[in-house]
Amino acid sequence: MSTTNIDSPLQVAPRVRISHTRAAVVALAAYMLLYLSWQLFHWLPGKQQLGQAFLIPADLAALAAAVLAARRCSRTPRLRSFWLMMSCAIASETVADLLLLRTDIKYQVAPFPTVADAFFLSFYVLLLLALLRVPVAPITAQKRLRILLDGAIIVLGGGIVIWYFVLGPTAKAGGKDALAMAVSVAYPVGDLILLAGLAAVLLRRSPPVLRTPLLLIAAGILASIVADVVYGNGVLNNTYTGGDPIDTLYVLEFVLFALAGISQPPVDSSTHVMPMAEWTEPAPRASWLPYITAPIGFGLLIGVESDRPFFPDLSLILILTIVGGLVAARQYLSLRELASAEARLRHSEAVKDEFISVVGHELRTPLTSIRGSLGLLEGGVFGELPVEAKDMVSLAVSNTDRLVKLVNDVLDIERMGAGRMELELAPVSASSLVRNAMQIVQMAAT
Repeated sequence: MSTTNIDSPLQVAPRVRISHTRAAVVALAAYMLLYLSWQLFHWLPGKQQLGQAFLIPADLAALAAAVLAARRCSRTPRLRSFWLMMSCAIASETVADLLLLRTDIKYQVAPFPTVADAFFLSFYVLLLLALLRVPVAPITAQKRLRILLDGAIIVLGGGIVIWYFVLGPTAKAGGKDALAMAVSVAYPVGDLILLAGLAAVLLRRSPPVLRTPLLLIAAGILASIVADVVYGNGVLNNTYTGGDPIDTLYVLEFVLFALAGISQPPVDSSTHVMPMAEWTEPAPRASWLPYITAPIGFGLLIGVESDRPFFPDLSLILILTIVGGLVAARQYLSLRELASAEARLRHSEAVKDEFISVVGHELRTPLTSIRGSLGLLEGGVFGELPVEAKDMVSLAVSNTDRLVKLVNDVLDIERMGAGRMELELAPVSASSLVRNAMQIVQMAAT
């Protein structure tokens, strides 16, 4: 599953594809350096308008990369729909940036809200729908509950920052009409929704062909969330203007989205994405993502309470922070040990299943054939046997029957363990069992 087999209709010459990929990566890196140099030296005037204009090429590069990625996955419906939804989300952001650029050129002080805000908010919804289209491994109900709890922890942990710096102050500030207030609140809520979608994807195993693209998309989403928090806080405090350094994160977001599309390898069949019959459950592992929220929450609390006297308030907060960190570290190590034990148990189960398969197919079948041949010899089909030979054949038949019963007993025990067999109790003659055992031992001794 870690490799992809490409049929001729979708096949791209490897050297040509590698050269195109390298050229695209170099072009994106060069554009990022160009933007950073403008941020540092402002070698062109028109900070607000030019800062907004710099976003458009990054948007278009990400849109083109997502569309091409969808084409490379055209024979895999789930992957293709994921990239098409990504394309729609990026296209919505591109339209919004174009409309906002037009507004910045037309007005000295841009009105709020505008039509561009509708496309900006659509970006959150479409990107969440794209994340929900990511194929993931089926899991048990218990692990689904654990993932939901981990996701809730991540959303609440990240939501602390969004609430404190943007959402809470926006709701508290007021002074806007209902529509403006709703749009202002919708942006940080959209970040929370994206954080939830991101957690849902990262906490579950996705196909290897999507591993690198998803990591790049996750990095882009995190850059967007950080930028939104800083931007929202700057707008509330009247410290933000278009083209400020924080816009670098918005450019970086779509450069990362473009790299994600570029890194998507061609896939020609859903069998290379997720063989559902075999991919029953992800390998056990201890996720560190929920534990990131603890230092975020405690760090914010320390920052807020830093002006209090060291004793007793601040000192207690610091001690509780250290204790919480130690408890989280211990819990994480315990989860890793449990995951390791579960992995060893799975390996043992796999070895046992392989042994049962060998016993059931590779051993029982030839034993049945041997038993049939010995039965023909014992029955005199090929002529009357000498007395000594007949005794030896009878012993071989008896031992073969014993071995066949032993194999059947092993398979029956496996069925009993799997709950696929019902036992029917019946009386057994102890004397016949002892007699058979004595006969076997006597024949072996002679």
